[in-house]
Amino acid sequence: MILKTLSAPIILKNGNSTFTFLPGGDNFEWIHESIMINAFRATTLDGSTNNLYLRIYKENSIAFYPLIGMHSKSTIKSGASTLIFEGVAEDINYTVTFRLTPNGIWFWDISLSGNCHKADIIYSQDIGIGLKGSVNSNELYLAQYLGHSVFQGDYGYVICSRQNMAQDKFFPYLQQGSLGIRSIAYSTDGTQFFGLSYKKTNIPEALYGNLPSKNKQFELAHTALQTEVFSLSGTKQFSFYGICKVNHPEVICEIEYIQELEKAYAYHETGNFLPVNVPALCNLGDPYASSHWNTEQVEHYFPERLLEEKKDESLLSFFTPDKSHVVLQEKELVVERPQGHILMTNFDVTKVPQGVVSSTNYMYGAFNCQFVVGNTTYNKLLSNHRGLLNTQKDSGQRIFVKIGDCYRQLTLPAAYEMNVAGSTWYYQLDEDVLMITSFVMYDRPEIVLKVQSLGNKNYDYIVTHQLTVGPNEYEHEIRMTREGNVLQFYPDAPVITNDFYPELSFRMRIPENSTVSDDRIFFQNNTTVNPSLLSIEIPQSSGFDIVMQGFDTGNVVPFLEQYDYKEQMEAYRNYYDHLICDFKLSASNGMIPLSAEKLNAIIHWYAHDALIHFASPHGLEQSGGAAWGTRDVCQGPIEFFLATGHFQLARHILLTLFSHQIEGVFEWPQWFMFDNYPMHQEDCHGDVVFWPLKAVSDYIQATGDASILNELVDYRTAKEALPTNQPETILTHIKRAVTTIKNRYLSGTALISYAGGDWDDTLQPANSKLKDNLVSAWTQALAGQTLELLSNAVKGIDLTFTDELTHMVEDIRTSFYQYLIKDGVIAGFLYRESEEHMKYMLHPDDTESSIRYRLLPLTRSIIAQLADP
Repeated sequence: MILKTLSAPIILKNGNSTFTFLPGGDNFEWIHESIMINAFRATTLDGSTNNLYLRIYKENSIAFYPLIGMHSKSTIKSGASTLIFEGVAEDINYTVTFRLTPNGIWFWDISLSGNCHKADIIYSQDIGIGLKGSVNSNELYLAQYLGHSVFQGDYGYVICSRQNMAQDKFFPYLQQGSLGIRSIAYSTDGTQFFGLSYKKTNIPEALYGNLPSKNKQFELAHTALQTEVFSLSGTKQFSFYGICKVNHPEVICEIEYIQELEKAYAYHETGNFLPVNVPALCNLGDPYASSHWNTEQVEHYFPERLLEEKKDESLLSFFTPDKSHVVLQEKELVVERPQGHILMTNFDVTKVPQGVVSSTNYMYGAFNCQFVVGNTTYNKLLSNHRGLLNTQKDSGQRIFVKIGDCYRQLTLPAAYEMNVAGSTWYYQLDEDVLMITSFVMYDRPEIVLKVQSLGNKNYDYIVTHQLTVGPNEYEHEIRMTREGNVLQFYPDAPVITNDFYPELSFRMRIPENSTVSDDRIFFQNNTTVNPSLLSIEIPQSSGFDIVMQGFDTGNVVPFLEQYDYKEQMEAYRNYYDHLICDFKLSASNGMIPLSAEKLNAIIHWYAHDALIHFASPHGLEQSGGAAWGTRDVCQGPIEFFLATGHFQLARHILLTLFSHQIEGVFEWPQWFMFDNYPMHQEDCHGDVVFWPLKAVSDYIQATGDASILNELVDYRTAKEALPTNQPETILTHIKRAVTTIKNRYLSGTALISYAGGDWDDTLQPANSKLKDNLVSAWTQALAGQTLELLSNAVKGIDLTFTDELTHMVEDIRTSFYQYLIKDGVIAGFLYRESEEHMKYMLHPDDTESSIRYRLLPLTRSIIAQLADP
């Protein structure tokens, strides 16, 4: 059968703007020309994170009511560019009219009638303002480049936001404010609006008090405005507005577009507004967050604890003797970044792996997200987790348990236990504990979800899975087949995965007595909104398994009868012990210092993180990736595997690395995919060319294996990243790279041009003059260090080349001392405006930036033995 993708049924259009909403009126995608305005798309079970809240002040409390979306209980009418919400909150009748006008301007018109002594409105809106692909690939990353400016206008605060990372050479802009009522407070980030407690309460903290009126530039761009308080006796009308511009090349200095706003405000759609059928949820209660554990409960489940972390005598986390790390609920509620874990199957540590299975989970009830085989960007079964606070509670694999007469989604547990083989969540119920474990199988492409009632009690469950079977959710249809209790999933053409992995497939074994559905299971009248939300209903069970498999070839393996977590824990402990050569610090008297105890506890975690970075490149917050950064793979993996004696794997990495050198320029891409996808970033920073040379030199020094220089490997084309089918020896590759380095010398010197930049990704050259005439002292020091290592590595193999390298090192060092040190201080940069005039930057002589020192060249100069510590 074909699983259709979610399609938002309410579509408003005007000019070059298309705004879509889910049936309950929650905003799904707001697109103006090519720019996606919102960051997160509404979900069918939770609605949108954006809303208008009417707050009614009581004597000692505040009551709040959402006025739009599925949780508002509003009736909805829709036109071509208008959406109308109507309802009642206590003694107040409300009408909210959303108007999309031409030229990327929209209004929320609010009309209140009734009686109320004291009330106000809070408006909230998340922000993407980027290309749709950029927003959906990583909202947190994009938010880092948003700049908010807040001004006071005729009606109070106005928030102006600009995307400072170019989107197809444009810099999108969003302006938000109120009309007819003053906005007296604001916030700019979701951590201010929702707060950390949201992870347990599911209620935004901002609704209980005043917005902080602080411009917080974090990673969860979510703006909010709070109106002045008002009394109501009759009718009151006012509006909020938004203006989106595709390009705002200048920095933000003031409130803009006032005349356009006034003209747009007069625009009203005429015609009939048709009622919208709003599907009603059934038997779905509030999310379930566990009560916290007291000291006796922690002692019962974890009697042996090491390295306890406390705050004000409250236990937050600890390690166990088997190197597991346990985080209690108290810690999750005081940290901005959620506790999470990436699981990954083991691989043969003699060669670069292909097709490892990995999955990400988070403490607050995201049991498996981004389940992938191989490529972490494209070869997915389940969607990525989005955000930091669990506002998007449909991502990946989630569990609902029937408590009383309704299903409740499991969110924050009492405790969350992690080890290199899996994660376990402990949910305290009134007279029971649910223990849920997600673990990875050894030597098998599988991840297992195991649910157990420790009191052996039966419950009804629904386990949901937001399917992607390709890059992202909602992008294409999915083909699903069923044979007994085994489901099989394939990407439906046309999807990029079919071009490079035509045999990509996923399998899922579900409990024998379960029922397969989609999100209709949560709605009255059997209404389906999101067909790709695979929902498995499991009646009256005290424990069950769901097993997921991933294959990028046609070599499918049968499921096992039983899956034992303890066996996998032992297998992975042995695997990591072998990987780190049984490293353990000890003392003859048995008394090791605390620092050594800490290292013993976390050494498996260091190794685990290194393998993730190498074999399944992505992270808890940076879900995209799937590629090797040329710098990254030359440092972490090469150095780790050389240090632990895995020389064969290090050799294979180098052969793979050199096969991605770009023909013609003979440098390396900034990053490249190391699987079947021919993708790389064609350009690179100016230091990138040195890292492969350093890596191969380190390898020869550590192993004595100079035969690698005779290996034949190919190059890649610049544009298509395809093999050229013109292989040459590694030594020839190296010589071509060295020639490229010499060609970057500034005339009359051995200073190496800045080219595309250096280690600091934020310092990109603004123009070609800087590329050609700026010198980074850090890169210069790295060059001297690398070429000296290379000279020693090829000594006795190619005397002419050795002599050339030796002279280059001498010249580079001479230029370093002659030009980059002034008054005894190493400059961060030197800008040679002409052969006679040089400008020192990030140096005591720098009068423009007022920055006197740069740490990077100081430390690298010591490492390169150009300066004394």
